[in-house]
Amino acid sequence: GLPHLSTDEELSAALGNLLSELFGEQSRDLWPYLGHMLALRLEVADQGRISLEDPQLLQRQYGMAFQKLLLACSARRPLVLLLEDLHWADPSSVEMLIRLLPLAFEAPLLFCCITRPERISAGWKLASAMQEVFGAGLVEITLRQLDPLESSQVVANLLDSLELPAQITGLILKKAEGNPFYIEELIRTLVDNGVIARQAEGWAVQREVTALDIPETLQGLLLARIDRLPEEARRLLRVAAVIGRQFSLPLLEDVLGKQAEP
Repeated sequence: GLPHLSTDEELSAALGNLLSELFGEQSRDLWPYLGHMLALRLEVADQGRISLEDPQLLQRQYGMAFQKLLLACSARRPLVLLLEDLHWADPSSVEMLIRLLPLAFEAPLLFCCITRPERISAGWKLASAMQEVFGAGLVEITLRQLDPLESSQVVANLLDSLELPAQITGLILKKAEGNPFYIEELIRTLVDNGVIARQAEGWAVQREVTALDIPETLQGLLLARIDRLPEEARRLLRVAAVIGRQFSLPLLEDVLGKQAEP
């Protein structure tokens, strides 16, 4: 129930309160593993229980703690476990989640997994395991590209029903090829470039747009937006990109601080 940018202190307090509510005095048996999974600072006594030298044992400890947490939460009320962007999942997380799938037969627990169809990714192994474990109980929904009419509706929704000139709309639909995320980023680019601007009465077109105003690929589109950021923000992104997809704020601050040292 915490916002995405919560501090470690807030996250630690929330986890501690939840475990105490669910397990009472036994919560100390789970705290080190769940806290370590969330990259929280552990006390020395708790750190000693984490088997860093034995990755397989640590994975089992993670799985045991997470399984008890899921069963306890679902015992209070039905629980939906939403797993997004599985195509970016690491192999260890996927292996742990595969072992947790049978819990759906024991408790009111629903696994909802979202992934790109990237069969070479570690996350696809989880998708395959779900087919084997659940069989006919698995509901698979494949999203297709938006058609031109649907894409036009997305543009209208983003711009409060502003009717763009046919030339601009045509360029957007051609470049996006039915990808709603690309459409959203294209609209932001047009706003950043001053092609579209919000006025008192709503959005308005400020000037004509050409194909050169719109990058060919989504990657090019995002890079173009990054290039328009102030130098300090671009430096922050470069450092964060080197650390990885996920990192704590203290780690980022520490790396940036060391870069600033003479």
